[in-house]
Amino acid sequence: MLKKFTSTYLLVLLFFQLQPKELGAREFANLRFIHEPQNALAVRGQPVRFDCAYEVVQSLKSSVDVTWYHNDKPMLGLSHSASNRVHLLSNNSLYIAKTIQTEVEQPDIGTYHCALRLESARVFSHQPEDKQACPQ
Repeated sequence: MLKKFTSTYLLVLLFFQLQPKELGAREFANLRFIHEPQNALAVRGQPVRFDCAYEVVQSLKSSVDVTWYHNDKPMLGLSHSASNRVHLLSNNSLYIAKTIQTEVEQPDIGTYHCALRLESARVFSHQPEDKQACPQ
């Protein structure tokens, strides 16, 4: 059950439903997740971070491409520049420096997940379920 919040805190809720831990890390061939995005609660105007850690077999020299998705659409043009409101950290985690939610604009609400690509293999993090709490 979602907790009710007062109107002094307009909240953006970003939740991810993950598979049970006993299933272990998701993997494909020589690439696997070791840390996928977790449930997050973001307060308007505050930062939020989503991790996407992986490992590859050491013998492979190919680089891994990480793509972040927001509401099932690829987030194109992300950079590692901290001057951008939404950017990638050096470990490929997604960082939103200041969450935005107004009555007119709600660009940060929704689901986020990452995809890894190594050569022709691609593996996605667990598909999230979007849940939101409304201010009272």
